Amino acid sequence: MLDTTYIEESEEMSALADEYLKTGVLKENSYNDCRHIAVASISACKYILSWNMKHFVKRKTIEMVQTVNLRLGIFQPSILTPSIFIEGDEDNE
Repeated sequence: MLDTTYIEESEEMSALADEYLKTGVLKENSYNDCRHIAVASISACKYILSWNMKHFVKRKTIEMVQTVNLRLGIFQPSILTPSIFIEGDEDNE
């Protein structure tokens, strides 16, 4: 059975989501994606898994999130598709 942790969105998370919009990580119509990344970042989640490759799981978004998080000293989760996550590390096979 998986452990489940419920996380309530904080003001810090909302402010980070706003910063992602301000710096152009994503556009305003993708604010919920910014919130998702902000919650995972502030909560120090190791991975974000998503099939949203149009906005979310793409190099530009990942690099911009890394830049913002590094500048602010915030944890950087790995943003992956579930298939990449499941494949794992090929060197260990």
